Amino acid sequence: MEKWYYRTRDLDLNPSLFKNSTDDKIILITGRSMYTRELTISWLGQRNIKYDKLIFADIHPPAKVLTSKLEDWYQYQASKKAEILKDEKIEVYFEDTPSVIKYLRELCPEIKIICYAENV
Repeated sequence: MEKWYYRTRDLDLNPSLFKNSTDDKIILITGRSMYTRELTISWLGQRNIKYDKLIFADIHPPAKVLTSKLEDWYQYQASKKAEILKDEKIEVYFEDTPSVIKYLRELCPEIKIICYAENV
C-alpha cells in the first residue's frame, strides 16, 4: 500500500520555482522514515525535483501521543519539525498540514511558514 501511495502521489509544489539565486538552498524535510528513502528519492527524481538536501525526520509519535487527541499529534509533529528548521537555519518553510502550521508559527516566529495545503 505504501509504495503504491508514494508512486501515485501527484506533485503539489515544485520547490525549484522558489530558488532565486545560487545562494538559495532547497532543503526538503519529510516526516517519512528512512526505510522509504530509496522510494522517496526515486519519486523526486521522476518528477525532476531538484534539491540541495533531503532530511527524513522519521516522525513517529510516542505512545502517549497515539492515545491522546489528534491535536497532540499535530503539536508533536510541529515540535520535531521546529527542531530541524532551527538547526538548518531555515528562513522560509512550506507545510501542507494547517494544524501543524499553527504550532510551527508559535515555535518558530522568526521563520516564514507558508501553507500550501489543497483544502484550506
